[in-house]
Amino acid sequence: MAFDDVDFEGRTAFITGTSRGIGKAIALDLADRGANVVSTGKTVDGREDLPGTIVETTEEIRERGGSSIWCQLDVRDDASVRTAIDETVDAFGGIDFVVNNAGAIHMAGFEDTPPKRFDLLMDVNARGAYATTHAALPHLRESDHAHVVTFS
Repeated sequence: MAFDDVDFEGRTAFITGTSRGIGKAIALDLADRGANVVSTGKTVDGREDLPGTIVETTEEIRERGGSSIWCQLDVRDDASVRTAIDETVDAFGGIDFVVNNAGAIHMAGFEDTPPKRFDLLMDVNARGAYATTHAALPHLRESDHAHVVTFS
């Protein structure tokens, strides 16, 4: 089955890291295809040096006629993840897709990566994706079309 053949109408996508970049593009595309989109991430207030917020992504989806809510979350905080999952289920009745897109980036060699930076990378990129999927799993099991996509 090709991606273009998938019916997203009325399905709910929980996407981490939708303030900008790939996460925002995925959120907009799924919304344009009829999915309810949950825009998540840490950035709710705009910054001049780093444009884009989860609020702006949700507003853009709504302006285009789509259905979206935003939930601020830090994937490193289990309580924050559970709260966002609960808010999603309260708003849309379930979850059909989880897209683990939130990520920390550090473009440096081994010798230039201190342990504290390594911990951040693992906490966001690996554990954060695990924690998000784990929290969503009971709701994904109730979906007739559950999928998880993780960018790493």
